[in-house]
Amino acid sequence: LVQDLIWDTLNIFVEPFLNRWPLNKFLREKALRQAMKHIHYEDENSHYITIGCTEKVLCMLACWIENPNGDYFKKHLARIPDYMWVAEDGM
Repeated sequence: LVQDLIWDTLNIFVEPFLNRWPLNKFLREKALRQAMKHIHYEDENSHYITIGCTEKVLCMLACWIENPNGDYFKKHLARIPDYMWVAEDGM
């Protein structure tokens, strides 16, 4: 109950202030660049296989949004067959 009250108060009073903050766009762009650096680092370390199939799709989507014709996205496309295979009992 107390924690909900604190979060609601922060949401009501702090969020409008941060939405009007002059450096908001700069901070968002910097955060997106940093997130893409982390995604590319993970992709290169795992050879574009990643830990799980859900993460694979999300990383591939992020690379596609960054550059649909880029090398990162093409390397992800090349590894899709590693996640989909047909066995004797189906896909």
